[in-house]
Amino acid sequence: MKYLAHQRKGFSLIELMIVVAIFSILAMIGFGNTRESLPRYRANAAAEQFASNVATCRMAAIRSGYECRIRMNEYDDKPANLTLDNAGSYFIELGNKSIQADEFDTLPTSLMEVQGTFDIGKGSTSYRRNVSILDWGTISGTTGSGGDSIVFSPRGFVANPASDFDDGYISIQFVNKVSYNKGINDIYKVQIARSGMTRIENPLMGDRYPDDNHGSEITSTAD
Repeated sequence: MKYLAHQRKGFSLIELMIVVAIFSILAMIGFGNTRESLPRYRANAAAEQFASNVATCRMAAIRSGYECRIRMNEYDDKPANLTLDNAGSYFIELGNKSIQADEFDTLPTSLMEVQGTFDIGKGSTSYRRNVSILDWGTISGTTGSGGDSIVFSPRGFVANPASDFDDGYISIQFVNKVSYNKGINDIYKVQIARSGMTRIENPLMGDRYPDDNHGSEITSTAD
């Protein structure tokens, strides 16, 4: 009985090339999906961090017996323009009084050993690429704290006047600049209630820019 002298072993060069081509295509698809999802992940992470820092400020006020504020410092005035660096910064600061504090020190202090400076802009330790804080509008704060401040009393409540609350919340928004450049409102909105509780909303439902002011900011980098 004769056996075949040559039996096929392994793969041919053509078969290997086909397999390599398939893996290359899958890798490119995966890379494209990752590139799209990373800015969303970073925007969500920045919003989560801010919400956590709001809770930190609230607890600092309760534990110390002094007012504590989140002082908003910088926002991105052209969030749809990818040729410009992202921007957004804020501070956690402890006051010198339990009511109407008029002097604030950025954490850490002798009473609270917690980080108090946060900057998501390029070159910072908290850098979030392609993520910015949007213009938060008018936040008047308290008499002593000045504007752009979310102030917590030692009871854990937000001491800002009613005029600072829109539909019951003070809102700080973190935007995915990559999507915003394409006309998509991929925005994570941190809402702070009078009670000091926070929640995060992302109203992405295929929504587009509601007005011409946003649309005029769109700058393509595909040229």
